[in-house]
Amino acid sequence: MSGTAQRLADLEQALDDLRNENHRLNGELAQQQQNVAAIKAQRNQWNALPADVIQRRIEVMADPSSWDGNKAQFAEWWVKMRVWVTQNRTALPTDQDKAMAVWSRMKGPSAGWYIQAHFTTAVLSGMWPTWNELKFDVEQYFALQTEVEWCRKQLRELTPESVDFDQRLWQEPLNDLQESW
Repeated sequence: MSGTAQRLADLEQALDDLRNENHRLNGELAQQQQNVAAIKAQRNQWNALPADVIQRRIEVMADPSSWDGNKAQFAEWWVKMRVWVTQNRTALPTDQDKAMAVWSRMKGPSAGWYIQAHFTTAVLSGMWPTWNELKFDVEQYFALQTEVEWCRKQLRELTPESVDFDQRLWQEPLNDLQESW
């Protein structure tokens, strides 16, 4: 009898374990069905949007096009380019993608030399600049150059005839300085 009782107890334990497993699986099934229902509701909500709203969500900002090497237009183009790359981070997931997106939109002789040097280095070393390194390099090479060129141009154009100073404001400090000597 003890063997039969033991066997019966083992079967009852196995039956209890199966019931517990069945209960757990039913709970998981109910959770997954809720997840599917939530996803369907989101899909239906998305499909209910007009096509132009969907397009605006996909393309947050238009492509900034290319920079032709005109130093006066660099700052505006560079701001648009940085925003565009940041907004399209899913389309440009790697450092190589970001670098190629920026470099491929730069034209002109100075940009060509810059790109050739950096592209060759990246390809040969297999090390592409990070987005922060790329921003720093481009700004250091082009933005600074643009500002320096602008300052030089302003200094070259500076003549006594082109400067319209208020003589009283300009002359009084000089007179005070001369009197103190």
